[in-house]
Amino acid sequence: MTLAKSSLEIAGWYLELVDDPSVFEDIAAEHERTVAAVLEIVEAGELLDRHPVVQRSVRLRNPYVDPMNAIQVELLRRYRAGDETALAPLLRSVAGIAAALRNTG
Repeated sequence: MTLAKSSLEIAGWYLELVDDPSVFEDIAAEHERTVAAVLEIVEAGELLDRHPVVQRSVRLRNPYVDPMNAIQVELLRRYRAGDETALAPLLRSVAGIAAALRNTG
C-alpha cells in the first residue's frame, strides 16, 4: 500500500528545496526495483491488484492530495525564505497530508 501511495513525481517537487538532489536518483532506482520485486512476488500487473477496493481508494485520493503537496512545497519555500506567516498554513498542510495518507503520512 505504501508503494502505491508513493509518488516520485511529487517527490521531485520537494527536490527543489534541497541543496544536493543527487541522492534522488538512487531513491528512484530503488523504488523501481522494489515495485518490480513486489509485483513479481505477488504475481500482479499493478500494485494492489489483489485489493481492488484499496487500489481504487488510493487512485481517488490522489487528485486531492497532490495539490496539497504542491501547496506545501510553496509554503516550505516561503517559510525558509523568512516568511513567518507561512508557518501556520505549513503546519496545517503537514496535518492535512498526513490525514489523507493515513498510514504513510
